[in-house]
Amino acid sequence: MILDGWVWIELPGKMQEIARMMKIALEKGAGV
Repeated sequence: MILDGWVWIELPGKMQEIARMMKIALEKGAGV
């Protein structure tokens, strides 16, 4: 997954929230 570890450090709060929702959506879409 691209959205892991280091990404959370780099992103400010709001972007982090959006990225987390995208990550969840991607995982559901992939059937994880």
